Amino acid sequence: MDFQDRALLIKNAFVYTSTYNEPKFKRKSILIQNGKVKQVWNGPITDDWNQKVIIWDASNTYLTPPFSNGHSHSYTGILKRTVGALPLDLYMLEAIAYGQNRSTSLIYDSTLLHGYELLRNGYQMTVDHFSERPSLSIEGLASAINAYRKLGLKSVLAPMFADKPYLATLPFSEMKEEIKDVANIKAYEKLISTLLKDFASEQNIAFALGVDGVQRCSDYLLERTSALMKDFNIGWHSHLLESHTQWTYSHLAGESLVKRIDRHGLLNEKSVFAHAIWTTESDRKRMADKGASIVHCTCSNLHLGSGICPIHRYQAYDIPWFLGTDGFNCGTLNAFELMRQAARTSRIASDDRLEWLRAEDVFKKMIKPTNLCKDDWITEFLAEGQPASFLAFHYQDIEPAEFFDEVVYYENGENMRDIMMEGSWIKKEGIDLVYNEDIRCSATRLKELQLDYEIQLKEARTNFGFVDNILSKSWEYALDYFPEQLPKLYKR
Repeated sequence: MDFQDRALLIKNAFVYTSTYNEPKFKRKSILIQNGKVKQVWNGPITDDWNQKVIIWDASNTYLTPPFSNGHSHSYTGILKRTVGALPLDLYMLEAIAYGQNRSTSLIYDSTLLHGYELLRNGYQMTVDHFSERPSLSIEGLASAINAYRKLGLKSVLAPMFADKPYLATLPFSEMKEEIKDVANIKAYEKLISTLLKDFASEQNIAFALGVDGVQRCSDYLLERTSALMKDFNIGWHSHLLESHTQWTYSHLAGESLVKRIDRHGLLNEKSVFAHAIWTTESDRKRMADKGASIVHCTCSNLHLGSGICPIHRYQAYDIPWFLGTDGFNCGTLNAFELMRQAARTSRIASDDRLEWLRAEDVFKKMIKPTNLCKDDWITEFLAEGQPASFLAFHYQDIEPAEFFDEVVYYENGENMRDIMMEGSWIKKEGIDLVYNEDIRCSATRLKELQLDYEIQLKEARTNFGFVDNILSKSWEYALDYFPEQLPKLYKR
């Protein structure tokens, strides 16, 4: 639609009226012109309009804010359909192999496909825990930013960095924890500084510190990222206690990972942790005291068999939490499945129905941006003067009080027939308006390039036996020593 010539009048829609607190729907009519909300009327309108206005009778339509993704990995664009029945620690061997030596064009293709899938699933923003192996580069990140820029997708890039090798930081591993040279950490500091300077004018791009996993970080690296966090006033994003091996490793070391993070001054309201499955009561209390938050990646957690995040225990401490897809090789980017799994797994984690997540609770988390996002990305929904962004759900037979149950428990995306992001149609009347030749070619190249990694994959799989043995030992250790109900179902 050409907004330069014709405005759009959405008449009599049910509009979500409270973005992050108590949600409800009100009948409203909205005039959109030049991609922005020009005027809003409460209640139905019957006025006639001239032919320069396209009129949309939205009497059976619900308008909501777009979704927000709290944790993702753009590099997994090349990994789609590659993860079968593998636990996290075996999957990581393959992910590291696939992530090696990506060219800038491959980074662009992976990010473009990843971002496109998010857009067409209704996401307006994402946190990209960005990976580039063996080392991060400005050129690689610029390629990812270029892809996001082309799509118009808001993105927080948190470049992943660690200075200890993966296999050496598994419990019971006899490999030496050789720490990378200090120069590598200095290079990371320079990279972050350069990104913040060179891309300061990018309205839709933000940055955060993004260490890979705390167990793979030296004390010096944690000290330096703590200093950077304060110096640049930016957020800190990391995987946290995603698997029992990570808990076992920290327990054997004699210090909780959460306590270690706090010791280095990294536990605060700008700290956002992905997964956080294998935390303990003392961990959660410490996180609550310092204002940290988590991202619940329920589909990925289930797919990799990592465990069920005890979200009811985080809620008991009022710890903020968000929803995230993780990589779309080990978790769907479909927001409806993500919401559904979050709601249902809460009923396995606790037998107290008062602790179960309601559909309304889950939907609110699906549209809420994390603390890593720019402040001006969070605006009043469809307010006058704001860019027009919404998801439109078409239902003939439900009342507003039934909307959240319908969307969270039963929707598959079929009834989300229209998506507008900042005045541009992403989907209109069920037709994808973003997919183009550039995206098609990127998907084709990625599929072909998967075959080029067979040698690296075969080499990575030679370590499966070694890691399987560690997994067995760690599981037995967790059964004996984990201090509360296990996040995995088990009966001796």
